[in-house]
Amino acid sequence: MKRVRLLLAAGVSPDSADPGGRTALHVAVAECHKDVVEELLRHNASMDVSDCRGQSPRDECALSGNRKIL
Repeated sequence: MKRVRLLLAAGVSPDSADPGGRTALHVAVAECHKDVVEELLRHNASMDVSDCRGQSPRDECALSGNRKIL
């Protein structure tokens, strides 16, 4: 969580993506890191950006079974 806050404070976009199009929000949702999800959403991370498989963090939430996280 500390790293996420430092990166956001340094101006890194919450929607920055890896080569596969996955954002930090994709990963946080998939791994059920609720505190990171909340922090990213406070910084206006998009829940609708799609990765290279066409899945958004919303989709990731449903696929991972962590529906209560968003």
